[in-house]
Amino acid sequence: MAGITFPDKYGGVEADYLSYAIAVEELSRVDASVGVTVSPHSSLFANPLLSYDELVFDNVRVPAENLLGEEGQEFKIAILTLDYGRIGITSQALGIA
Repeated sequence: MAGITFPDKYGGVEADYLSYAIAVEELSRVDASVGVTVSPHSSLFANPLLSYDELVFDNVRVPAENLLGEEGQEFKIAILTLDYGRIGITSQALGIA
């Protein structure tokens, strides 16, 4: 479920964000704790990483060529990550209501 929007090559089902929102809404309708678990995994962690394709750590030091985005763009990346989260939170609220 966490990879519903992921491409098939990563084990996902390649669904769009509307399908993701409906799935989280329905999960939350049955059990809010499931929606609360699935949404952050997808919205706040998995989807932002997927947009950068690959994250590589080497002895906990990240070489400049492996940075997520350009130096000085941390705030922009954080805000975009929160945008993904808003979809999940809204879907949870609809399902719980």
